[in-house]
Amino acid sequence: YASHGGFIVSSWEIVPYLFLGLVAGASAPLFLRLLRASETIFARLPLPFALRLALGGLVVGAISVALPEVWGNGSSVISDMLHNNWDAHTVALLLVAKLLATAATVGSGAVGGVFTPTLFVGAAMGLLFEQGYHTLWPQMVFDARPYALVGMGSFLAATTHAPLMAIIMLFEMTLDYDIVLPLMLACVTAYYTATSLDTTSVYSEALKQRLGRTPPQSPALRGCIADVLKPHPQTIARAAPLVDIARAFARSQNLHLYVTDADDRFEGTISLMDIKDFFEEPYPSTLVTAFDLMHGELPLLTPQMSLNAAAMSFLSVLTMLSWHCPC
Repeated sequence: YASHGGFIVSSWEIVPYLFLGLVAGASAPLFLRLLRASETIFARLPLPFALRLALGGLVVGAISVALPEVWGNGSSVISDMLHNNWDAHTVALLLVAKLLATAATVGSGAVGGVFTPTLFVGAAMGLLFEQGYHTLWPQMVFDARPYALVGMGSFLAATTHAPLMAIIMLFEMTLDYDIVLPLMLACVTAYYTATSLDTTSVYSEALKQRLGRTPPQSPALRGCIADVLKPHPQTIARAAPLVDIARAFARSQNLHLYVTDADDRFEGTISLMDIKDFFEEPYPSTLVTAFDLMHGELPLLTPQMSLNAAAMSFLSVLTMLSWHCPC
């Protein structure tokens, strides 16, 4: 979005940007409650999911017949707001319509998202705030478009609880250094105001709902390890040299080899990636053995263990490996 400057006409204009942050921060929890209320209303309807989607589309379609600007994510309308003069009545009408359309979309479960509608609401809020402030003190404000941009950033910071992201994103949109000071002030004010009223953000609420649902058990995870256990895995002696390990990988075409002792008892595993670095050298070492390369700290699984328990054991190993990964 192109910026036309004029963010700070006088030092006193810091004050309205501060109040804009307060308004955005107080409005964000109401916006999130509207979305949650819409989800609750649609969930209580005795309709299958497909019909709930159709009902949400019907509501959005009925609104867009009278106000086609609410259709889509609203980016084109935001751009028009920033390049043309809009009267307060039209902006307020579009704001209410966009809120209803977004609530119907999110509540019905349709794919749409709330990121760009959040920018739309913030831009409209900034324009309305500027026009109201201009009515009270006409000598303090000269251009409404800076307030639309700062309104976008502050409302985004308030709904996502990510003020730094909002500041960087709006700066990248405008590439105007003049926006940084009022944007930082409004975004930080909006963030602290919103978090003091409601600790949930637009994404944390959705994540909480997903984690709160107990997913049905996958058919692939039903049963025990004995049902999927493959007999006679590819093994290699602990004293086997590097060349024998490479030949075993080439012969078996597996990604892992199982290291055993003289009594054929399991001691650890070797991954194909463990030997890759050795063969990048011009003269691979002849002193390295399977015992030097194997990984012995692995979860102990039994044939009677359920597949779900085994999956959780592997998940703990992946977590441990990622924690110790030097990259």
